[in-house]
Amino acid sequence: MIERFEHWVSEETCDALRSLCQGERRYCDRLELPQQCAKQACPTGLTVETVVLETRGDRHPGVPCHADNCLLENGVWVPNHTPNRKVTAILYLDTCGGGDLYFWLLREVVHPTAGLMVRFPSDELHVHEVFPVTRSRRRTLAMWFV
Repeated sequence: MIERFEHWVSEETCDALRSLCQGERRYCDRLELPQQCAKQACPTGLTVETVVLETRGDRHPGVPCHADNCLLENGVWVPNHTPNRKVTAILYLDTCGGGDLYFWLLREVVHPTAGLMVRFPSDELHVHEVFPVTRSRRRTLAMWFV
């Protein structure tokens, strides 16, 4: 099940998080605002594992189809390098062209919209990909919970 939370944070919070973006990927274990967001997004009974600010620029090719806690080997799903992840959340900091999040088995599309947070299980039933960015930048706060 994919949960969508429209306007989960204010435009001011998006601005503050965007100002922290440095390069394509920034781990946020020592940054207060991203950690606060992750704690608020964390499902009951789980804890925050990793929080990352990500920037995908105009013409970024996207991210191939994958699950966040396992991978497909010879037709069988097996644990990957992050097998303890239970839930993934993505907070969109920009509205951009392209960069859609697509869930293959569910045939569901999430369009990047500033302030939107989506949360979903990290398992093989929620295999997803990110389509290429065609206009502007796709900046997100990606969060994983164990």
